Amino acid sequence: MQWSKFNVIAEKAHEKRCLVYNTFSDSQVLCDDKNILHTFKNKIKNKTPLTDAEEKLCETFVECGFLVDDNTNEKQDFLNWFDEKVRNNYEELSYLLLTSRTCNLRCPYCFEKDVLAKGLNMSMETARQFVEFNNERVLKYKSKKVAITFFGGEPLMNVPVLEYIATETQRFCLKQNTEFEFGIVTNGVMLKREKVKEWIKLGLKWIKITLDGDKHDHDKLRVTQSGKGTFDKIWANLSDLAGIIPFYIGGNFNSQNENSLKQLVDRLNDSPFRNNIFSAEFKPIQAYEQKTEAPVRTDFTGPAFDAHHVEVMMRTRNYIQSKNLPSNDQIGIGPCELHRKSFFGVDMTGKLYKCSAMVGKEQFASGDIWQGADIKKVDERMGTGITPWKDCGDCAFIPVCAGGCKAVGFERYQDFSIGSCDKLYFKQMVQEMFERNLNETIGYEDGLDVTRANLETKTVFNQETSDDYSGDIGMFSV
Repeated sequence: MQWSKFNVIAEKAHEKRCLVYNTFSDSQVLCDDKNILHTFKNKIKNKTPLTDAEEKLCETFVECGFLVDDNTNEKQDFLNWFDEKVRNNYEELSYLLLTSRTCNLRCPYCFEKDVLAKGLNMSMETARQFVEFNNERVLKYKSKKVAITFFGGEPLMNVPVLEYIATETQRFCLKQNTEFEFGIVTNGVMLKREKVKEWIKLGLKWIKITLDGDKHDHDKLRVTQSGKGTFDKIWANLSDLAGIIPFYIGGNFNSQNENSLKQLVDRLNDSPFRNNIFSAEFKPIQAYEQKTEAPVRTDFTGPAFDAHHVEVMMRTRNYIQSKNLPSNDQIGIGPCELHRKSFFGVDMTGKLYKCSAMVGKEQFASGDIWQGADIKKVDERMGTGITPWKDCGDCAFIPVCAGGCKAVGFERYQDFSIGSCDKLYFKQMVQEMFERNLNETIGYEDGLDVTRANLETKTVFNQETSDDYSGDIGMFSV
């Protein structure tokens, strides 16, 4: 047997226990004694004979994917899985659909300020063509599900098109025995209870709302065209929807509002719509400095999140979880839509895009809903294959990032082939798993038994580090 290249070990200097996590299988076990675990690991690597207790431990580790057969080529297994389950999997067709690039707000940090004033909405003719485009794809690939995320601008600036697409897509999918659902990413100002109840009948499953800190700070960042704050209006609309539809609470932070996130979480915890919240997550407002030359790739080259961003995200996430509110607590984010042939972003004019962050930037279009996808341009965006090892080496986190965010690389270097490296963030996520699971450990006499924190295998990517890392977030090895 051999130690998987996708294993990551999290431990603390003054803690006897440790966590082993496999990024490909998404398995994690909490081990009772890290010293014995490292001895076991070294025996496996050196092909040293094992004790009876260690042989028994092997069974658990094989089941979790921490140990693989000597003849296993994990890179190739990953690539095979990637091609079959991600790149060429059409069971679900998904779309990020821009019904509008207009908006009723004028947030000062918005990256779309240059287009919002142009008043671009998707026409009904384009909406009808999108429905036809999707219907043809469902028939071609015999897809089992269609999922649409309505986006903008502000998608509720063009409700007739949203409702037409949802109605006609649902009608077609019902005839084909294909599941259909949609979600809406909205600023929340225009949400109406009766409309939401109608949309639920059409397949609405969730709504994402943005709250940029508590009322005082939010009202500086999320403002109307006249400069008026929007917190009270959004809060009233969410309260009016209590018990009706799940909410994803998102938010953006910078130095101006990051200190009010705790107050916002307290307010969410006491809100009338608390039970609607299925996840709450806050991320930094990014301001990338454009450079003219591509970087030399190193371990921590060009992260999307810097150390301070990571610290704020983790601190806020821990506080959210301390209130028993749901938040993202898994590292296994998997490859983004860029790598999935089943996904397209669609702008107001019907152009197709592979990268959701580039929707609306016409130089990145890969066809349109009238002529179909331009296969050559699609391949240019996706690459001829997933080859993160070329830049990243044998990093254990490749299964959760697939080579990094290409949109970040473009914003910084005007080069779409360059990804970001957020190993620091992933490592802290693993450390956070460790902290959460520490209290689940049962004392064992021989120190070899483990508490299985999560043995349900999931198809996510693994990453392996070639170095040891130590710091405030804990210590890691592979």
